[in-house]
Amino acid sequence: MLFLRQAVVQSAYETAKSVAKTNGVQANAVTLGEQVLTSRGVVAPTIVFNPADVQGLAPGTPFSVTVSVPGDSRSITAIGPFNSLTISARAAMVKE
Repeated sequence: MLFLRQAVVQSAYETAKSVAKTNGVQANAVTLGEQVLTSRGVVAPTIVFNPADVQGLAPGTPFSVTVSVPGDSRSITAIGPFNSLTISARAAMVKE
């Protein structure tokens, strides 16, 4: 569970950092966030930006990225103690 949580935290951070850049593109940021999780064997992420259009924000505007995955996303069976849980992490940054 700690491994899964850390992977989600890292994905949220990398996604936010990527889109925060002056020329950051949300689609590329989502791909990066998904790659962070895929490399760790984590599947079925949901990545949400707040506000929804981060790349159109003026410099200095705060935003956040929330990454969520099912608690059983690294399970080799459909049963387990984390099936009904959702693991989420939020990263907040300022648009450059």
